Amino acid sequence: MPFESSTELLQKLQPHKDGVVLQIGERGATYLPQVWDQLPDKVEFLNNLAEKAGGDRTDWRQPGTAVFIYHVEAFKESDELQAGKTR
Repeated sequence: MPFESSTELLQKLQPHKDGVVLQIGERGATYLPQVWDQLPDKVEFLNNLAEKAGGDRTDWRQPGTAVFIYHVEAFKESDELQAGKTR
């Protein structure tokens, strides 16, 4: 996702919709869109993702950082199917 500043990046991110891959130099990490449930604040989300990538919390703000987004189709088995598995 192209962005000129950390402010622009924050404006473009869509919580609960975007999965995010953060690439800081040779290090990288990803969070699925479901992680927004635990980290709904955009700055905190990116801070934690930067740490997951092995960097400092604010590394996502550094020049040369690449951010890629993706979307997923999440589903789960119905309660009826899960009950059948436990019998």
